[in-house]
This record gives sequence, structure tokens and C-alpha cells, in this order.
Amino acid sequence: MPLASFRSAQINEHRLSEIRGDLANFAKAKNAAVDSLHASRHQMIKFVHVMADSGTSGIDESSAIKAILSSYRKTIAITRDRRETASLVEALQDLGDFHITLGHVEEAKKR
Repeated sequence: MPLASFRSAQINEHRLSEIRGDLANFAKAKNAAVDSLHASRHQMIKFVHVMADSGTSGIDESSAIKAILSSYRKTIAITRDRRETASLVEALQDLGDFHITLGHVEEAKKR
């Protein structure tokens, strides 16, 4: 194989390697946004079920609400940074629904 052809093949392989790395990083970023949304949603659903089943017994309602709101704020920041529009819309919708569930209609309207 001539030297020029060999170098061309090395350059092409290097470019392909960079593209594969970029795609892997993109997939990781997308997964992080989706994972964050799922974790926030899981916390909210668990809280709503506990509240529906047993009222406030056994949990610190105020702390749980703060933790869920914090989780959604982080999720929203991640999805905005990564421009994950579909996940951002889902997170904002979930957050609005959570505020409605709590009776915070004005907060829900802000979202």
C-alpha cells in the first residue's frame, strides 16, 4: 500500500473515531436528560401515592415537596442545556400538574 494511501486511511479512521465519540457523548447526554426526567417523575408519583394512601403520616410533607421541586428544577435545567425539547415539555407539564395537585394554581400557571 502506498504511503499516501495509508495516511489517507489513517486520517479517515481517525475522523470516524471522532464521529463515533461524538455520537456516544450525544447519546450519554440524551440519556442523562431522560434519566433525570424519569427520576423526578418517580419521586412525584411515589409522593402522590403515599399522600393518597395514608395522608401525611410517616413523611415530612414539606421536605418531600421541596425535594421533588428541586429535582424538577434540575431536570428542567439539564433538558434546557441539552436542548431536549420533548423532555423539557414533559418536565414542565409534570411540574405544572404537581403544582395543581398541591393546589398551587398560580405556580402551575407560571410553568
